Amino acid sequence: MAIGFPSSYSVTQSLPLDSYSFGRVVEEAFTLVGWEVLERTECTWTAKVPLSGASWGERLIVSISNGHINVESVCYPFQIIDWGKNRRNVATFIDALISAERSAKVIT
Repeated sequence: MAIGFPSSYSVTQSLPLDSYSFGRVVEEAFTLVGWEVLERTECTWTAKVPLSGASWGERLIVSISNGHINVESVCYPFQIIDWGKNRRNVATFIDALISAERSAKVIT
């Protein structure tokens, strides 16, 4: 459980694929989890995580830079305690990312 203003959680990992291929994998991962992408640039995606009983919704920000991917879940400003939801959002997305990556390797 994180407490902050706004509460957040992030993870940074090495990229297993080149940035272009990985961008397609990121898009597929968002499709797998069913989260709406609100904004996208060449190397950054911002999605809306729907509200649940534990939160009023969060933003998930995925960015690719210098051979690394950063996944961050951030509560909206009016929520100070996240009850572990940000950590679960990041874990859910990373699991979907791994599934999408495996599918991409099978296809190519």
